[in-house]
Amino acid sequence: MTRKALATLAFAMFLPNVAVAQNWSEGVYAELRGGATFLTDSDIDDLGGFTDIELETDTGWLVEGAVGYAHNSGLRGEIALGYRENEFDEVEFDAGGSSFSGDLDGDISAFTTMGNVYYDFYLGKYGAQGAAANLAPFVGAGIGLAVFDTDGDLGDEQETTFAYQLMAGLAYAFTPNISASLGYSFFSAPDAEFDGTDVDYDSHNVIAGIRYTF
Repeated sequence: MTRKALATLAFAMFLPNVAVAQNWSEGVYAELRGGATFLTDSDIDDLGGFTDIELETDTGWLVEGAVGYAHNSGLRGEIALGYRENEFDEVEFDAGGSSFSGDLDGDISAFTTMGNVYYDFYLGKYGAQGAAANLAPFVGAGIGLAVFDTDGDLGDEQETTFAYQLMAGLAYAFTPNISASLGYSFFSAPDAEFDGTDVDYDSHNVIAGIRYTF
């Protein structure tokens, strides 16, 4: 094989990495995110002798900030601090075989500290051209702590518990340093307990973010 052919082959093999470097920067980043949180109906075990108690909430909101490191391989890790809040809507419960419901005032909020790991599928790395090379679908997972607080008809209670989440979405790089994302996450705190009462806390979240890579 001639020297020219070898040089051409080497250049072709390097192209995918060049595409990634041109559209996505490797390094430390900061990201600001916000969106809507849809808390699933929360089941409560054994409250005041009642069974099958279910809390319904309105659509809530969340905001979080993250600092992390993105690698051109696609791996990305971060620490994220967030706050989320949902207003109570109504409560339903069974007593003596009969069902009752009523309006409920107050809200449930949570401060969260999460360690998240993502994998970004840089489309430029897989041969995408033009604007498509700026796209990066991603998946991720995280674990951490949530500090819950309730107020209103349920009283003022606070609880710190383990939490985890699963994420997926799509990011777009406007420049090598600035990108935006739109994604979904499932957030769960399976061991939430208020005043000795177990409460299931699961939420579906739609989140938009803007990221700056230094």
